[in-house]
Amino acid sequence: MFEELTAADLERLRGTTEGWYVEYKREIPQASSIAKSISALANTYGGWLFLGIEELAKDNAVAGAFPGVPCANADAALQRIRQAVADHMNPAASFRCARDRRRRRRELRI
Repeated sequence: MFEELTAADLERLRGTTEGWYVEYKREIPQASSIAKSISALANTYGGWLFLGIEELAKDNAVAGAFPGVPCANADAALQRIRQAVADHMNPAASFRCARDRRRRRRELRI
């Protein structure tokens, strides 16, 4: 199940630096990396892990490009994330996913 993201939500990320509450990943990482990112957010004050969003530059870690996750792969990606959390976290963290439905590719927000 996905919540909705809007174009305005994504545009705001161009001014949002990756840090304590926000992490950008261009592609879906390996299971252990997914669990590590979600665990780090869950063990602090929460936050957002955006998949399918590329940083502008290493020295300017705001959202620069939105290649997204192909819609055909989105459900499999969500299953991979759920499995990573179940296999690599104890207790498993609670998370929600969102997408930009108007695009052919989805940005997954965890």
